[in-house]
Amino acid sequence: MKRRQRSFQLYLRLARGRYKKFITTDEAWFYLDGTGGRRKVCYIKKTDPDYDRMIIQQNTSRPKGFMVWGGVSSQGKTALRFVAPGTKVNSNYYVNKVLKPFLAQDVPRLFSKRRKMKWFLHQDSAPNHTAEQTIRFLDQNKIHYLTPQEWMPASPDAAPMDYSIWGYLKQQLNKIHIDSLDELKKKLLSEWRKMSQTYIDKVLASWPRRVLMTYKARGSHIEHRL
Repeated sequence: MKRRQRSFQLYLRLARGRYKKFITTDEAWFYLDGTGGRRKVCYIKKTDPDYDRMIIQQNTSRPKGFMVWGGVSSQGKTALRFVAPGTKVNSNYYVNKVLKPFLAQDVPRLFSKRRKMKWFLHQDSAPNHTAEQTIRFLDQNKIHYLTPQEWMPASPDAAPMDYSIWGYLKQQLNKIHIDSLDELKKKLLSEWRKMSQTYIDKVLASWPRRVLMTYKARGSHIEHRL
């Protein structure tokens, strides 16, 4: 099982504070669920069977929701990047609309050259992340990253954005009355800005432990053990 095989080496990459060198990134769907007589903010992880269906259902006149990309690190947060309804996030889109702005805008702010801090990019094994065009772009720009062969597949329980950050944002948004997707976007940006570095540090500090638990569980998922 790949999760078991890869988990211990990944743990060694993250242990003893080395996770602080990583910026962990991910995409998620946010949408308004109007069932039950009230609007509720929901999000879908890429591991959810409905994830691809959400792309098919989009149109410019009546969007059901939106996809957003973001990342966190011990040095702070990236900007959120929103995907227009109906857009297929293939490797070309990912490189040009996500990674290039990330390198041009987020990295200089979070990992300035004067800090001389070597940093690593973490992303999951989604097809647009592992595509040849994406890997070539990362290599050409001399980005240190967890390779597709190093990351554990289908592991939202070991990815900080999945096991905490997106869910936290959903909880905060559900405390607010939201009637439209435009309002949802504005409130999501507001909650993202307000999310404290103290909380992010706590989430990231649990990352090595979760990966080690995966190894000890022989690759089984661990959410029910936490």
